[in-house]
Amino acid sequence: MAESRQLGIGIGKTESTPVCNSVYGAEDGDTCISVAQKFNLSSDFFLKINPNINRDTIFVGQWLCTDG
Repeated sequence: MAESRQLGIGIGKTESTPVCNSVYGAEDGDTCISVAQKFNLSSDFFLKINPNINRDTIFVGQWLCTDG
């Protein structure tokens, strides 16, 4: 007698990496928090759409994703 089993493929929640739809050039005095607030983003989402930035040291002219 053959046994039927369902594999776990396609079951559960998958996380996708957001695509950057809009960027902002950092200005003097900007921080990750201030830029996130300026664009009404949570800090978690801001960091998710900007995975390669150092949150402690952004620099003037650095391109930051503001919409993903």
